[in-house]
Amino acid sequence: MLSHLFSDEQKRSGLLASLFGGGIYIFTNGYRFFQTSFSGDSLLMVYQNDAAWQIALGRFLQPFLILIRGSVAAPFLISVLALLWLMGSIFLVTDLLNIKSKAALLMTGAVMASAPAFICANASYLPWVDLYCFSLFLSVLGTWLFCKKKYVCTLLGALAIAASVGIYQSYVCVALGLLMLRFILDTLSGVKLRERFISCLKWLSGFAVAAVLYLACWKILQHARNIWTSNTYNGLANMGDYSELSLFKVISITYGNVLESIIHPLTYTTISFSGRNLSEYIGVVLAILGVVGTVLALTLLVFENIKRKTGVWDMVLQAVLLILYPFGINFVCFLSRGMEHPLMAYALVMIPVLEILCADLAVSDKDTGTKPAGLFRIQKICSVVIIICISLNVWSLCVYGNQTSLKIRLQEKSADSVMTRILSRIESTEGYVPGITPVAFSGNFESNPYLTELTDLTGIDIYGVRKTVLSYPGTDYAYLKYFEQMNMELTRIPDSDERLKNKPCYPEQGSLFFVDDILVVKISD
Repeated sequence: MLSHLFSDEQKRSGLLASLFGGGIYIFTNGYRFFQTSFSGDSLLMVYQNDAAWQIALGRFLQPFLILIRGSVAAPFLISVLALLWLMGSIFLVTDLLNIKSKAALLMTGAVMASAPAFICANASYLPWVDLYCFSLFLSVLGTWLFCKKKYVCTLLGALAIAASVGIYQSYVCVALGLLMLRFILDTLSGVKLRERFISCLKWLSGFAVAAVLYLACWKILQHARNIWTSNTYNGLANMGDYSELSLFKVISITYGNVLESIIHPLTYTTISFSGRNLSEYIGVVLAILGVVGTVLALTLLVFENIKRKTGVWDMVLQAVLLILYPFGINFVCFLSRGMEHPLMAYALVMIPVLEILCADLAVSDKDTGTKPAGLFRIQKICSVVIIICISLNVWSLCVYGNQTSLKIRLQEKSADSVMTRILSRIESTEGYVPGITPVAFSGNFESNPYLTELTDLTGIDIYGVRKTVLSYPGTDYAYLKYFEQMNMELTRIPDSDERLKNKPCYPEQGSLFFVDDILVVKISD
């Protein structure tokens, strides 16, 4: 089957990129394959029972996938599935963009595998990591099918895009970015205007069909199960309502977040010297390299147009596409009215993918058009510099991912120590009867004045990773349920209850006390 879809060279190239990308993913997030390290949302979902909530968020396919994969968030199973879907995505991307040089193939796999969105997901959202990767795969597959000539492929592509959105909406931005890159390639390859127009119509039709399929399936399922539409910060109830917002501001945020990913990259923690952490300087260097890589990529694209004698209108179209490119790959930020967190921003890896594509074009087609030897040498040097810039950023992300994993693990061990001591205090409290006396935790561990941040690891600051794995009320009870397995009658008492005021916080004496028949453990004010 694959022999009809891919040439031998395409298979070798795609396999090289996907295997290297898989290795980078393991190198960055491999700690997660064998460790629990649950925190935040993932701590609540060791057993995933949030089907109605996911449907309310518009992610209506997640419950069906969990039905197949199993509802227990088993780290090794989820990580292996994520790895396989990611490798499939890398394979298709390299074929879709016709990337040829080995360095470009390796870097494509590397940037897709070391994405900050995946580091964030593995840190605090493990139960959904394989689902995110499957959504990515379907988005890439849909784009790959759109670029085939047969109309049945367009329909199948629309089905894949709809399914991708039904799992996690933001990965559709990867499809938008890839199609924009394909359109730029067509302008460079001399594809006739008529053919490009037909392709554009097919792509737009495919997205329209995907949108209709997605909305129809979601609304039918909502109606059948009587499920609401979430109006929370990540819900769809208010999506597209800009009546109380400045469109200019939302667009500025959309572009600004793309720029932010370039000039403020995730930077690993390293040694201090003369009272200054050298991570600050590494961050500045990586930011400069990010800007240099982007500028050189655009320069190479200009050279490529000169070399191929691209028409004026094609160059104008390229300029328009490049201006819209950041908006396209971060379109989800615009739809969510400027609200965006790293889980939603995977498509920002399309910036280095653009750079890699430009570097690959510069060195892959040596005999296209009239090319002075001096120009080719300049292009080759620029390409090497781009690959070096991206390689150093990938290294930083790999190290950062490992440091994040360790931080979560240390926090988990700290939580185990704290909870063990709290349970000992509870059991030694006079009047407490195990399994009968109601116990309530008041406050949250993040606000506890005696629990401190891991001082040496404060630079590891990614969404979802806070001072402790018990990051908000509810995670404490989940920890007791899954890690301590105590037969305890847990309940809640309002933090506003006047009887809690002027009481000390754990671990002070008097931080455990009775309110009526409830034994209260005051964690914070």
